[in-house]
Amino acid sequence: MINVYDFFCGCGGASYGFQSAGMRIMLGIDNDPDAAATFKRNFPNAHFVQKDIREIQPQDLEEYVDRTVPMLFCGCAPCQPFSKQNKKKKIIDERINLLAEFGRFVAYYRPDFIFVENVPGIQNFPLNEGPLADFCLLL
Repeated sequence: MINVYDFFCGCGGASYGFQSAGMRIMLGIDNDPDAAATFKRNFPNAHFVQKDIREIQPQDLEEYVDRTVPMLFCGCAPCQPFSKQNKKKKIIDERINLLAEFGRFVAYYRPDFIFVENVPGIQNFPLNEGPLADFCLLL
C-alpha cells in the first residue's frame, strides 16, 4: 500500500486517480474553503489541512504522516502563472514560488514517490532557472 499526501489538492482529482489505483489517501492540503468541503466529502477517511502552504511548517504534518509505509507526495501547485490559457498573467505572480513551498515538505519527509503536474509554461524559464529547475535540485 502507498499512502498519498495531496498538496494543493483542490477537490481531489489527483487523489481520486491514486485511490482508483489502489493507494490510500491520507491527507489533503488546500487553502480554498470550497475545495476543503468537497475533498472532505470525497475522502471522508482522509485528514485535511485548510491553510496556505506558506503558513505550514513541515513538522506541523507529523501527526498525519506514517513513515512505516511508502509515501507519495502529490504537488499540483496552481498552474495559472504558467498556463497559456491564462490571458491575464501578471509579470510578478506570488503563486510562481508555490512549487518551492511544496519542495520544503519533500526535502523534510523525503517521500518514496513525488508527483508534480506537468504544466508546459513552467518550462519556459531559462535552462537551470525557475521553479521547476529549483525543485529538481531537491531530488
